[in-house]
Amino acid sequence: MAKTIEKLSLAAVKNANKPGIYGDGLGLWLHVGPNALDENGKPTGRDKSWIFRYMIDGKAHEMGLGVAHTIGPAIAFLLAL
Repeated sequence: MAKTIEKLSLAAVKNANKPGIYGDGLGLWLHVGPNALDENGKPTGRDKSWIFRYMIDGKAHEMGLGVAHTIGPAIAFLLAL
């Protein structure tokens, strides 16, 4: 049986702190990167962005949709359409 992917809630996006890629379904992914550092070497928080993954003629493609602190899951989904 195929594994179903749960939609990411706003709280889930906010609390995603472990680096990795989290699926939201239909090709929409949340990418959580390592801590970004400012000019003084202090952590500024996790780098989170939305990615849309899709296939054309058997080739995988990715399109960045924006950073997660300004774009919520619902808007990212609409941008992916």
